[in-house]
Amino acid sequence: MDYQYFRERPVPKLNQRKKVEWLLETARESTKPLVSSNVFIYDFRIPRISAHIHNMRNDLWDVRTVKKDNEYFYELVMTPKEIVQYSKEQNTGKLFDTE
Repeated sequence: MDYQYFRERPVPKLNQRKKVEWLLETARESTKPLVSSNVFIYDFRIPRISAHIHNMRNDLWDVRTVKKDNEYFYELVMTPKEIVQYSKEQNTGKLFDTE
């Protein structure tokens, strides 16, 4: 069964890759930032979650993998846009105020 809600938000109709991105971003905004691989596989019918995460990392998504009791969880750290913004801020010296 495809779930229609995730963390109390309606799930938009997206392809698998975009749905993984949306789920990770939504989880990060909630009080539970970790998403189990079982949630992707069984709740949202995304059986190749590790391949999607691998491809996202190749596309500059910063996704952390956590193993707890033989179960894998994923957490979104930064999107590509955030990484670029962080890099720009760091290179211009605006990241930390030294005044």
